[in-house]
Amino acid sequence: MGFSCKSLKQILLLFSVIMISLSSCLPEGSSGSYSSPIASPVKTSAVPETRKPEEILVLTFLGDLMIHDVIINRRPYSFIWEDLGEYLHQDHLTFANLEFPVYPELPPEGYPTFNAPLEYLEEAILRGVDAFSLANNHANDQGPLGVISTRQILSELSRKHPVLYAGTRDSPAESFTTAYREIGGWRISFLAAAGFLNSPFGAELVDVVPGAAAFRGKEKAEKNVQLEDLYFRIREAREKSDLVVVSFHGGREYKLFPLPEEREFYRELWRQGADIVWAHHPHVIQPWEFMEEEGRRGVIFHSTGNWISGQRWYMDMQNPDPSRVDTGDSAAYRVRVLRTEKGVRVISVSPLPVTNHKVPERGMKVIPFQKLLLSNNLSPLEREFYNERYKITKRRVLPWFNKNIPEE
Repeated sequence: MGFSCKSLKQILLLFSVIMISLSSCLPEGSSGSYSSPIASPVKTSAVPETRKPEEILVLTFLGDLMIHDVIINRRPYSFIWEDLGEYLHQDHLTFANLEFPVYPELPPEGYPTFNAPLEYLEEAILRGVDAFSLANNHANDQGPLGVISTRQILSELSRKHPVLYAGTRDSPAESFTTAYREIGGWRISFLAAAGFLNSPFGAELVDVVPGAAAFRGKEKAEKNVQLEDLYFRIREAREKSDLVVVSFHGGREYKLFPLPEEREFYRELWRQGADIVWAHHPHVIQPWEFMEEEGRRGVIFHSTGNWISGQRWYMDMQNPDPSRVDTGDSAAYRVRVLRTEKGVRVISVSPLPVTNHKVPERGMKVIPFQKLLLSNNLSPLEREFYNERYKITKRRVLPWFNKNIPEE
């Protein structure tokens, strides 16, 4: 299959915009015919029919792109994406967290020190992912050369297909910069940071900010240079662009809700000027919420989970491991932003629930739940398992209307 041009996203935007008015709730049940992976939006306001399509920006947010051994050894990687069709081409930008370096000088490697084959990254871009957060705890798994190599490869790939990326740098002498992109008359800024790293080797090349730690106990009163610098860059981006997207890699692994200080930290990023705060690291999805104040409306994704991983490969469906069962379910969060005279407003978020489905002879694939459940290729055990997972995931991708933190 040839490289899909991003212009296809522009062609299909009108169809995506029309979908805003079709429904105001998430898809219910698994019965009925499956015709398209477009999810129904959770709306915060109606979009007047007189609005021009170019006044609406359409973005999609995914979770972590992982590269475990069970994925590395099963090519072609196109199998992972084939059930998504053109869904990730029906927007302006698709964001994903690149949870690995790409360093071709060394062999591919899975957990705990990742190194992805070049074709794995190329396939993600081919399928529509064109904005990557590089700041995460595995960014420097292959040391400083791995960080630099990943940046160089993305720069080279951008010559053929524009790719946005942020969160690392080529040299300690450089400052961490904000990535900018002009699309359809919109100026978009993108910042990415991580709360911690697994190794100090090459750490100086990754944008690390203590983040939520600043909202814990005595640390809150201490001067946090990295955090103040991040706040400054967000405010600067706010002045220079129409839309500000901030990615942060932090939180507790495998927890279904953020801690109060984590939630407060993400809200502070929004107050500093971010329109969309997109967080990841827990490897499971957490609730998301709208933010509105003084005419501004944005959204916070506390965790978008895993988009693709091998964490559920060896799981027994009859007796699933509670610490792993949630790592294989996620969603593509489609966000529509409206430009107004007073600024931009997030008008809808449309989660498309997906799951990682294991096909032993082929590999792991990402597939919309409804499409999987309507197929004839599932065993009775698999059908029972995925039916239950779909019910759970549909609830978890709903917006967080409860203002209190649930007890775990």
